[in-house]
Amino acid sequence: GVPNGVIQQAKIKLQQLEQHSNHSQTTTPKKSSPASQKIHPVIGALQVINPDDLTPKEALELLYILKEMKDE
Repeated sequence: GVPNGVIQQAKIKLQQLEQHSNHSQTTTPKKSSPASQKIHPVIGALQVINPDDLTPKEALELLYILKEMKDE
């Protein structure tokens, strides 16, 4: 019974927390390869979103969330 927009926002927040947690656990610099590079949270959020499942209001709210993520 949870609206899909809320679930999508929760996925975005979860991904942010996971990326923050993984970033803070890194203590030694590693050689970066294309596969091991961190993706920007906005890109990660866009990868889990299904735009066909969003109402226009949910899509607008999501845009505001993504804009805030860009500034972090």
